[in-house]
Amino acid sequence: MSLTKRYNYIFYMSTLGLALILKILPSPPSIQNLAPDWVLLVLIYWLLSEPHKIGIFNAFFIGLLVDVLTGRLLGQYSLGYIFAAYLCLKLHNRLQNVRLAQQGFIIFLILIISQSILLWTETIQHARLHDLNFWLPALTGALCWPLVKYLLNHSQRWFN
Repeated sequence: MSLTKRYNYIFYMSTLGLALILKILPSPPSIQNLAPDWVLLVLIYWLLSEPHKIGIFNAFFIGLLVDVLTGRLLGQYSLGYIFAAYLCLKLHNRLQNVRLAQQGFIIFLILIISQSILLWTETIQHARLHDLNFWLPALTGALCWPLVKYLLNHSQRWFN
Protein backbone atom coordinates (compact mmCIF):
# COMPACT_ATOMS: atom_id res chain seq x y z
CA MET A 1 0.00 0.00 0.00
CA SER A 2 1.47 3.33 -1.04
CA LEU A 3 1.87 6.19 1.40
CA THR A 4 -0.88 8.26 -0.26
CA LYS A 5 -3.37 5.40 -0.10
CA ARG A 6 -2.46 4.82 3.53
CA TYR A 7 -3.06 8.49 4.37
CA ASN A 8 -6.38 8.44 2.51
CA TYR A 9 -7.45 5.37 4.48
CA ILE A 10 -6.40 7.01 7.76
CA PHE A 11 -8.32 10.16 6.79
CA TYR A 12 -11.43 8.11 5.90
CA MET A 13 -11.30 6.22 9.19
CA SER A 14 -10.65 9.37 11.24
CA THR A 15 -13.63 11.19 9.71
CA LEU A 16 -15.88 8.24 10.49
CA GLY A 17 -14.39 8.02 13.99
CA LEU A 18 -15.09 11.71 14.59
CA ALA A 19 -18.66 11.26 13.32
CA LEU A 20 -19.14 8.28 15.66
CA ILE A 21 -17.88 10.36 18.58
CA LEU A 22 -20.34 13.14 17.68
CA LYS A 23 -23.11 10.53 17.47
CA ILE A 24 -22.57 9.12 20.96
CA LEU A 25 -21.51 12.36 22.64
CA PRO A 26 -23.79 12.99 25.64
CA SER A 27 -25.91 16.10 25.19
CA PRO A 28 -29.11 17.58 26.62
CA PRO A 29 -32.33 16.12 25.17
CA SER A 30 -33.20 19.39 23.42
CA ILE A 31 -29.92 19.33 21.49
CA GLN A 32 -30.13 15.57 20.97
CA ASN A 33 -33.43 16.03 19.10
CA LEU A 34 -31.78 18.53 16.76
CA ALA A 35 -28.50 16.70 16.17
CA PRO A 36 -28.14 15.35 12.65
CA ASP A 37 -26.94 11.84 11.98
CA TRP A 38 -23.28 12.80 11.56
CA VAL A 39 -22.27 9.25 10.70
CA LEU A 40 -24.74 9.08 7.83
CA LEU A 41 -23.69 12.52 6.56
CA VAL A 42 -20.02 11.49 6.51
CA LEU A 43 -20.94 8.16 4.93
CA ILE A 44 -22.94 9.96 2.22
CA TYR A 45 -19.98 12.24 1.55
CA TRP A 46 -17.65 9.26 1.10
CA LEU A 47 -20.19 7.40 -1.03
CA LEU A 48 -20.40 10.38 -3.36
CA SER A 49 -16.70 11.17 -3.25
CA GLU A 50 -15.28 7.66 -3.55
CA PRO A 51 -18.07 5.38 -4.87
CA HIS A 52 -15.57 2.82 -6.18
CA LYS A 53 -14.05 2.39 -2.68
CA ILE A 54 -16.98 2.83 -0.32
CA GLY A 55 -20.17 0.88 -0.85
CA ILE A 56 -23.15 -0.86 0.62
CA PHE A 57 -20.98 -3.37 2.48
CA ASN A 58 -19.23 -0.52 4.32
CA ALA A 59 -22.60 1.09 5.11
CA PHE A 60 -23.81 -2.18 6.62
CA PHE A 61 -20.86 -2.54 8.98
CA ILE A 62 -20.84 1.14 9.93
CA GLY A 63 -24.55 0.81 10.70
CA LEU A 64 -23.87 -2.22 12.89
CA LEU A 65 -21.22 -0.25 14.74
CA VAL A 66 -23.68 2.62 15.31
CA ASP A 67 -26.30 0.11 16.52
CA VAL A 68 -23.87 -1.28 19.07
CA LEU A 69 -22.64 2.14 20.22
CA THR A 70 -26.14 3.60 20.61
CA GLY A 71 -27.72 0.50 22.12
CA ARG A 72 -30.41 0.23 19.49
CA LEU A 73 -31.86 -2.90 17.96
CA LEU A 74 -29.06 -4.63 16.05
CA GLY A 75 -29.48 -3.91 12.35
CA GLN A 76 -31.71 -0.87 12.77
CA TYR A 77 -29.21 1.72 11.62
CA SER A 78 -27.67 -0.79 9.23
CA LEU A 79 -30.90 -1.07 7.30
CA GLY A 80 -31.26 2.70 7.03
CA TYR A 81 -27.63 3.14 6.02
CA ILE A 82 -27.91 0.40 3.38
CA PHE A 83 -30.88 2.12 1.74
CA ALA A 84 -29.12 5.49 1.92
CA ALA A 85 -25.95 3.99 0.42
CA TYR A 86 -27.92 2.37 -2.40
CA LEU A 87 -29.64 5.66 -3.25
CA CYS A 88 -26.35 7.57 -3.13
CA LEU A 89 -24.65 5.10 -5.43
CA LYS A 90 -27.59 5.11 -7.85
CA LEU A 91 -27.75 8.92 -7.89
CA HIS A 92 -23.99 9.46 -7.79
CA ASN A 93 -23.60 10.87 -11.31
CA ARG A 94 -26.65 13.11 -10.99
CA LEU A 95 -25.59 14.45 -7.60
CA GLN A 96 -22.15 15.41 -8.89
CA ASN A 97 -23.65 17.71 -11.53
CA VAL A 98 -26.21 19.69 -9.53
CA ARG A 99 -25.91 22.82 -7.44
CA LEU A 100 -25.32 22.51 -3.70
CA ALA A 101 -28.90 23.58 -2.86
CA GLN A 102 -30.36 20.86 -5.08
CA GLN A 103 -27.87 18.39 -3.69
CA GLY A 104 -28.96 19.37 -0.17
CA PHE A 105 -32.59 18.70 -1.07
CA ILE A 106 -31.77 15.24 -2.40
CA ILE A 107 -29.69 14.54 0.71
CA PHE A 108 -32.71 15.66 2.75
CA LEU A 109 -34.86 13.06 0.97
CA ILE A 110 -32.24 10.36 1.60
CA LEU A 111 -32.11 11.33 5.29
CA ILE A 112 -35.93 11.24 5.47
CA ILE A 113 -35.91 7.71 4.04
CA SER A 114 -33.31 6.66 6.61
CA GLN A 115 -35.38 8.23 9.41
CA SER A 116 -38.48 6.47 8.07
CA ILE A 117 -36.71 3.13 8.33
CA LEU A 118 -35.71 3.96 11.92
CA LEU A 119 -39.33 4.90 12.66
CA TRP A 120 -40.58 1.68 11.12
CA THR A 121 -38.19 -0.53 13.12
CA GLU A 122 -38.88 1.37 16.35
CA THR A 123 -42.62 1.04 15.80
CA ILE A 124 -42.24 -2.70 15.37
CA GLN A 125 -40.10 -2.93 18.49
CA HIS A 126 -42.14 -0.55 20.72
CA ALA A 127 -45.65 0.45 19.85
CA ARG A 128 -45.21 4.15 20.69
CA LEU A 129 -45.99 7.30 18.81
CA HIS A 130 -43.34 9.80 17.75
CA ASP A 131 -43.89 13.52 17.48
CA LEU A 132 -42.54 15.88 14.85
CA ASN A 133 -39.23 16.16 16.72
CA PHE A 134 -38.37 12.71 15.36
CA TRP A 135 -37.92 14.22 11.88
CA LEU A 136 -35.71 17.14 12.96
CA PRO A 137 -32.38 15.26 12.49
CA ALA A 138 -33.17 14.90 8.77
CA LEU A 139 -33.82 18.63 8.46
CA THR A 140 -30.73 19.65 10.42
CA GLY A 141 -28.69 17.10 8.49
CA ALA A 142 -29.75 18.65 5.20
CA LEU A 143 -28.91 22.10 6.55
CA CYS A 144 -25.49 20.85 7.73
CA TRP A 145 -24.72 19.10 4.44
CA PRO A 146 -23.02 22.10 2.76
CA LEU A 147 -20.77 22.54 5.80
CA VAL A 148 -19.90 18.82 5.96
CA LYS A 149 -19.16 18.73 2.24
CA TYR A 150 -17.03 21.88 2.38
CA LEU A 151 -15.00 20.74 5.40
CA LEU A 152 -14.39 17.24 4.08
CA ASN A 153 -13.56 18.46 0.57
CA HIS A 154 -10.95 20.90 1.84
CA SER A 155 -9.57 18.44 4.37
CA GLN A 156 -9.29 15.75 1.72
CA ARG A 157 -7.43 18.12 -0.62
CA TRP A 158 -5.07 19.01 2.18
CA PHE A 159 -4.45 15.31 2.87
CA ASN A 160 -3.69 14.59 -0.78
